[in-house]
Amino acid sequence: MRTLKPNRASPGQTYYVIVGCGVTAAVNYTTLLAAAHDPFEGYEVLFIGEPEPWGEYNPLPMGQWPSILATPSFQRQLHSVPQNQFVASADFSTRIDDQWAWLYHQRPFHYSPGLVTSVRPHGSHGFDVTWEENGSTYQVHAAHLDMCGGPGPPRRLCQNQVSAALWPYPTSLLLQTGESYLRKTTKLAEPGERVAVIGGGPTAAWCVERALNNRNQVLWVSKESLNPAFVSSRRNDALAQTPLRRERKNRVTTVTYSVFPKSPDLAFAEFYDVSYVHHHGSTVGVDFSPLGRDRHVDNTGSPLPRLGQESFAQVILALGQESGIEAPCEHAPGCPLTREASSWATRLDGILSIAFRNDRHLILRNGMEVGLQSDDGKLRVLGAAFLTHPYVAYDVFRDVNSELFHYVASLTEQAQVNSGAAMATMTAALANDYFGYQPNYNRNSATLNQLKALHGVAPEYAEFLHDVRTYRIHPVTNDEANAVQQYTRDRSN
Repeated sequence: MRTLKPNRASPGQTYYVIVGCGVTAAVNYTTLLAAAHDPFEGYEVLFIGEPEPWGEYNPLPMGQWPSILATPSFQRQLHSVPQNQFVASADFSTRIDDQWAWLYHQRPFHYSPGLVTSVRPHGSHGFDVTWEENGSTYQVHAAHLDMCGGPGPPRRLCQNQVSAALWPYPTSLLLQTGESYLRKTTKLAEPGERVAVIGGGPTAAWCVERALNNRNQVLWVSKESLNPAFVSSRRNDALAQTPLRRERKNRVTTVTYSVFPKSPDLAFAEFYDVSYVHHHGSTVGVDFSPLGRDRHVDNTGSPLPRLGQESFAQVILALGQESGIEAPCEHAPGCPLTREASSWATRLDGILSIAFRNDRHLILRNGMEVGLQSDDGKLRVLGAAFLTHPYVAYDVFRDVNSELFHYVASLTEQAQVNSGAAMATMTAALANDYFGYQPNYNRNSATLNQLKALHGVAPEYAEFLHDVRTYRIHPVTNDEANAVQQYTRDRSN
């Protein structure tokens, strides 16, 4: 939202509040504006959230979201996805900015670039939403509240795990978060120096790539296997010895053997936890704890010594986002980090509890579960905040034969995107009863009604189509459409 200036709310006024300023929030607002009635009930709209970071990142191919921007009829399409190319982060950021500008022109809204800290019921009428912005605290009354802010804030190490000289991070260049490390302005370690990237997700993979491009000696550490980093998108394959062997079973793709790094400057360490991070002269010391089944290998596949106390010129903590129900900090009972880092699942648990008890908590569209809602429907939880809620993630996605699982799998796998982004934006559009029945001019996905029909009539053919599209990206051709129709006729006979 770099194209928009903060347009703050007025104290004492009631708003339709949307938390989040990323692609899911843009999808939500776009599809709400397409509604036949006024979903805002005459209230002015207030967005609260930090701007999307992509425009601040060092340019990189993202490997996700190419099919998503056309889903809610974004006004300008991506230029960076012809044939098999991945989305360029700068192009993606520009398109999001363009969409926000168009949305503001369609229906002006208020915007506060802050961090929501609490949501509480306002008697029997709406909610009190509190957020922090530039060291100040603000609060408004929300008649309606849409949570589109992702699963929660970034995971962080506890203050007891980091020496006082490095806390709070990322104020020191020695200790960075994944998001701060990817920014254009971040100072990197000198070429040849040793760098640690801790975390096993896509952000960690991008940090590894940037450090290797800077000619650093890189250690990639994860508490679990690194295989999932190579499953949902081929974007990261250049970091591993290829070809990777992927296997589909029960409509789930896995990498079927342990992955080795490709570069001689990269080592993989799996099943390690961070016990303590401390200032060590001009370097960062990290104490690692093996979790069992630990593995530390180089690009030849040769085992390396077990990690213990290690020293680095720079450490990047790319630990993902909070998504579970709040639990006490295991490193320090009563630690404030438990409260500060709690997910939306935790912060909204009290408001949603009545709906859970009354079995009214799910927003259902076309037989699919696409969002959470409060008992009165005034609070809606959409996108990743919905999908990562512990009760939802287990209930909705444990059944690989569920319609939502199949539908989302089709969108994600045929477009080579990370499943989280596709799920978040698609469910937000579905929650507003909106489908983009138009060709996707990004040249990499079928129209939504084609995919929906494909799932309904030919799940086996859909699975075959996913495998084919693992290797190429293009719209559904006439031959493919005819094949689907023929398959349908064969099934009916």
